[in-house]
Amino acid sequence: MAWVAVDKDGDEIICEGKPERIVKHGYWEYLTTIEGELMNFVMCLPKGSIKKITGKEISYKDEPIDLENDLFNQTKLFDVPDIRNKLNPINNIISFIESGLLTIDPKLKEIFESELKQAKESINYLSDRI
Repeated sequence: MAWVAVDKDGDEIICEGKPERIVKHGYWEYLTTIEGELMNFVMCLPKGSIKKITGKEISYKDEPIDLENDLFNQTKLFDVPDIRNKLNPINNIISFIESGLLTIDPKLKEIFESELKQAKESINYLSDRI
């Protein structure tokens, strides 16, 4: 899963593993090998993204946030039946579409199939956690 952090200058970053704080320069780095070369591989996010994703405001002083664990812990705020009740209508819509009871514009088919696949993966991910 991804990790997020904030550099000393306020830039919000995301990377695939836990970044390391480089105090001397005031930024975070996540070293990974890309095409045989060791590189700092972090991507900048638009300001305010971390707050939107996690509901938390963080600064350079704070530790990076592991999104998988953070988002999983946030789902514990809900009762399990509440989460299942929210997933059931989505599952029903997917079933209607797959059975042909709901149709989509053929021009949107490729985009829709991609979104449908992502929805199923999200449902499976959440279902495994509750």
